[in-house]
This record gives sequence, structure tokens and C-alpha cells, in this order.
Amino acid sequence: MRMQTFAALFLILSLPALCGPGNLSLPVGTVLAGVECRSNPNFSFALYLPEAYDGKGSWPVILCFDPGGKGRDPVRLLKPAAERYGYIVVGSNDSRNGPHDVMDRAQSVLWEEVNERFPVHPERYYAAGFSGGARAGLHLALKHKKRFAGVISCGAFIDERSVLPGSVPFSCYILAGEDDFNYFELTASAKDLKKRGATHWLQIFSGGHRWPSWKQFEKALAFFQADAMGKGWIPEDAAFLDERARARMKEGEALLRREKTLRAYRTFLQAGNVYRGRSTAAESLRRADRLEMAEALQRRLELEKRFEDMHFQLVRSGSTSELGSLLDRLERMKAGSGDEAEAAGKLLKLAWLQLQQLGYDALRRGRYREAAYCFEKGADLDEKDILAPYNAGCANARLGKKKRAVQFLRLAVDRGFSQADQMEKDPDLYNLRKYPDYRKLLEEMRSAAKSP
Repeated sequence: MRMQTFAALFLILSLPALCGPGNLSLPVGTVLAGVECRSNPNFSFALYLPEAYDGKGSWPVILCFDPGGKGRDPVRLLKPAAERYGYIVVGSNDSRNGPHDVMDRAQSVLWEEVNERFPVHPERYYAAGFSGGARAGLHLALKHKKRFAGVISCGAFIDERSVLPGSVPFSCYILAGEDDFNYFELTASAKDLKKRGATHWLQIFSGGHRWPSWKQFEKALAFFQADAMGKGWIPEDAAFLDERARARMKEGEALLRREKTLRAYRTFLQAGNVYRGRSTAAESLRRADRLEMAEALQRRLELEKRFEDMHFQLVRSGSTSELGSLLDRLERMKAGSGDEAEAAGKLLKLAWLQLQQLGYDALRRGRYREAAYCFEKGADLDEKDILAPYNAGCANARLGKKKRAVQFLRLAVDRGFSQADQMEKDPDLYNLRKYPDYRKLLEEMRSAAKSP
């Protein structure tokens, strides 16, 4: 059986109708985990209404998409900034990684619900998403591009169905963890937005492929507040803009002290452009210019461009031979040292995901030799992974390679796989049912399960 990872199920809390200010039926100032959609009770969303919300006027709204359908997670992260700046925050409990038609249906229901239920500013819709949820958010914004003012993309950017227009009509705030396997996709996306003349900010934070902290969302919404002032949607606040420009310059200085030169360079450059006209903007740009002249930074930018190209080769590779050649190259780089080895390590994490996808596709099509290659390489890339060696055992069993199949099944067991009954019933392992080493492995698993 093809073992795959599924998102954990979670309970949607039913909420009574509560009285708020005016004629509101939902409480303000608190995160609601599961608000039922009126148009379709099979769908629900997490919600945060700021304390000042009165159900009147026109309010900016952020539509959030988590890859596992956990709408409460991004809503809770956005709550402090939403309260400070006055945003409604809605998190889909139904849009997730998976079939596009399921995601599209969830977005369609949510879009209808928000428009009918809340007084939203007609041009101040925002999307926020992580990983596959980031791709979902950008997809929705492009579908309704005249209504969206901005997109917050965390850990991923555009999906294969979407195409950026020549002139991007909304602003983009991109968040990337330093160790994210999609890091180079995000840096390349920021450069593409710059070429298109789109207002944008690339924010790098410490960490991997995950939602960033609430503090990062504070910076993101401050960016969109400045953007809204520039577009005349809200009154200009000179003190606020000056404070943000100074804070960003201090952020760049702190990064320099930590020897994060490339991040500092980007911060100075972006602060100078976004807060152009503020008292510190010219100095920010001068600092960026000085850093750009340094040979070390130029080498770092060249390396980044090289790995951006390899990133797209990796995600677009359609054959095991093409992928294998690139993996060999990356593994040689990782064996070295310095920035190149670190960058190769990021792409090898992405390679694991690509290998799993190609492996599952090959198993489904009966191309067992290709499947075995993908899962065996995947097992090598992640020493804690259970599923890759298990699936490598399945593929080798289909090929009649019994000894090799059991070797990988044993590796899966050593890493934590313990479901002997499931293994014995797996049709992919039918060729092993009478093989002594396989029977012995099953007996060992059952004995271990009985041990105290």
C-alpha cells in the first residue's frame, strides 16, 4: 500500500450566537475557532473581529489559508496586528493542500460568506497563506485582482495554475525561513516582482518551513498600512511612517552586527524604496549601495541566483534520470563547506519531497523501477523518514527483488514502523508472503509489540 502522510483531523467548535456591540451576533476581541458558513453548513472558518468592530463602515479583511485546513493557526498569529490596525481576519477550515477542485470549492464558499456577512472595504481584501496555503491565497487574489490590495506569502508563492500578470495590481509581502527548502523559490519570486514593478517586501526570518511568529505579521501589516496610506485609503500618518522607516533601518543595522550581510542589504534597500521621502530613506539607500559594492555580497548574490535556477530545475524535473543527475550534483556540493554547502542542503530537503511525488506517481503507473529509485534516494536523504523505506520495500517487492525489499522494510521498522498486520495485508508485498526473511521480520514486529 502506498503510505502517505495525511493532515491531522481537528474538531470544529460549535459556537453559540453571542451579543456584541450594536447588532452584532459574533463576539469581538477573541479568536473563534469554527464559525459555520450560513450558505453551506458543511464549511466553517476561524474568525477574529477587532474590539473596535461595530458592523458598520468598511473594514479591511485578511483571508487566511493553512495547508492543513487549520484556520485558527494563522488567525491567532495575526490577532495582535489585526487588533492594532483594525483588520477582520478569517481563516478557512476547509482549504488545504490537495485536489485543486476541493480548494476552489472551499474558497468559493468562503468568498461568498465574507462578502455577504461583513462590511469589507471594496479594495482592501488581503490573503495570507503558508506553503500550499500561500499558493491558494495568491491564486484567489489573482482571481479577484481588482478587489485585493495585498498578499502575504509564507514558505511558497505561485502554483502551477496561476500566471502573474505583467503588472501585478496588488502588493506582496513574502516571508521565508532561512532554512526553508523553498527559500530559493521565494527569493526568485521577489526578484520577479521587482522586475514587474510591483510593491513588495521580502522578509527572511530564522527557521525553516513553517508559519512565522506573530511579530513577523506585525511587520507585514505595518507594511500594508504604509501601502494603504500611499494609495489614499487611509489618512497619512507621518509619525507612523517615520517610525517604521527608522525601525527598518535599525533592523538592517542589527543584521549587519550579526554578519547577516545579504539580509541587511535587502532590508536597507527595501526600506529606502518603501519609505521613500521619509527622513531615513536616503541613508538606507546609501547603506544598501555601499554593501552592494562589496565583492563578498556580489558572490553571495551570484550563488543565490545559481541555486534559484537549480530550484526550478528540481521542481520541474519529470524523470528520474534528470532528477538523479541534479541530486548527485547537490550531494557533492553539500559535502563541501561554506554558503554553497548550506544552500545545497536546503535544496536536498526539497528534493526529498520531489522524490516522494515522483515515486507515488511511478507506483500508481506501475513503473516500479522508477518508484524504487525515488524512494531509496528519499530514504537516504532523510534518516528519520519511515515512509520512503517502506515504499522502497513495496516497489522492490513488485520487481521481485525480495532480499532488497526486506532490507528496506527492516529499515522502515528500525525507524519506527510497527504495523505488522497492515504490512502483511499490503497487496504491494504479496510476492513476499512466503519469503523466510519477510516472515521473520513480521514475527519480530509482533514480538516487539507484545513486549512491555
